[in-house]
Amino acid sequence: MTGDGRWSMTEVDLGRCRAVAEHLRLVNVLLGSYVEKDPFWEGHAGSQARKEAAEARQLGGVPFEIALRASYSMMHLGLFSAVLHLKAIAALLELEDPLADSVTLLARAVLELSARAWWLADPSLSTEQRTARGFLEKIESAKEAKKLKDACDPSGNGVGEVAEPLEALYDELQSTPLSVNATRTTIQGQHRPTATALLASFPGNEIAASHERFFRLFSATSHGTLYGLTLLFDVPPPDDMGKTTATYRVTQAWLDGPVSTAILALCWAVQRVGALLAWDEGPLNSYLEDLDNLYAEDESQTSGSR
Repeated sequence: MTGDGRWSMTEVDLGRCRAVAEHLRLVNVLLGSYVEKDPFWEGHAGSQARKEAAEARQLGGVPFEIALRASYSMMHLGLFSAVLHLKAIAALLELEDPLADSVTLLARAVLELSARAWWLADPSLSTEQRTARGFLEKIESAKEAKKLKDACDPSGNGVGEVAEPLEALYDELQSTPLSVNATRTTIQGQHRPTATALLASFPGNEIAASHERFFRLFSATSHGTLYGLTLLFDVPPPDDMGKTTATYRVTQAWLDGPVSTAILALCWAVQRVGALLAWDEGPLNSYLEDLDNLYAEDESQTSGSR
């Protein structure tokens, strides 16, 4: 339908879309600059991450320190994946007809990935609690991998080793100083929240409701609900026979909302992770300032139509 004047209307400023796309790609450069200086995410001297590693070694030796490191590895993987999704959004924004539904789906992924990293990087956690959250993430992954393996082929052909065996993870847990409840749903008093519940607390009460609303909105499209699939349609009242012709309408505001939410979510996660690792806040703050200026400049102008 997009690009067909009979079915769709695209009311966006392509110059603005391309400027935002260019800025999104800079996130990859930003994160890369941090990783270059701290390639294994061990943290700089005096960081909370290094203090936790030393404490983990005292609590359970090298195996427990390795278990703690898994939490940091998952933060790394989550943020890396979120950056890839932002690069995909940038590519969509540069199309002659930006695809709002696709932008929404990618923004949803960035939100969830960023929120998981933010959850793992909570600065108030003890060493044991952070390690527990890492185990919770690995266990959830192992459960999903087992479902996939069982659904594809009992022998696992074509799936491969996509995660640690679930029982091996439980055995590893038993050898740690962590407390596990009888039903294995909480570790060290921690449980893994659902994505919606997590977004309701990310990144703070002042805007938590906004993030949860956006996540529910994006999910409505992702899950193919009638409400989600018709969000971008203008539907006039039906005629006497109940017939109507809907128009697929993409506006600048519909692109700006998901994109700005996604990029801010990722930046907040990077900020929290960086605090654990004692990364220099300067580059991130400079990036956010440029982002504010970009949107301020665009909002001061009247958005044109294609």
